[in-house]
Amino acid sequence: MIYHPLCSELVAKVKVRSLKEVRETLKKVVEITGCSIVALGHTYKLSRRPLSFREFQLTSVVEPVGVDSLVIEEDLIAIPESALHSKALLNALYPKGTAGLFSAYLYDKRTGAHLKIDMEDGLSFQAEHHATTRDFPILAKILRSLNSYWLTEGGGSPMFFEKWCERHNYKDVLKKGV
Repeated sequence: MIYHPLCSELVAKVKVRSLKEVRETLKKVVEITGCSIVALGHTYKLSRRPLSFREFQLTSVVEPVGVDSLVIEEDLIAIPESALHSKALLNALYPKGTAGLFSAYLYDKRTGAHLKIDMEDGLSFQAEHHATTRDFPILAKILRSLNSYWLTEGGGSPMFFEKWCERHNYKDVLKKGV
């Protein structure tokens, strides 16, 4: 995985009109990308090294959920607590602002890539914070396959995504940038 400190949040926005279309589009995205929709949490474990060399080990905890389990509203896509069964995951999650609802992610179990799914000004898939190379294939597949466009948020440069697209036969996706 290559971390790109200059590349801020990359967001793919999909042009859908109704909440029914959002659910259908999510099912299509799962099919196109081969990813799952999951609740994603992180646990931290302190290493057993001597005190001066202690480190935390980050572990991702995921649980897949079906598209039909999601709560979808005009300004919200979330996973209800009732759809989750893993106690380890429930302990690792932070609520989405509304009690009993948690963020949904598109997750590739082969690479660990994960994009946050949101309804900010319509359906969006966001490579959070600084994008990593492992996020690029999923974003490019969504952008190529759906009525969508991409943008960066947070003031960073899309340079690394643009270079990746050029090297991996996704030049057509670059035209969808805002």
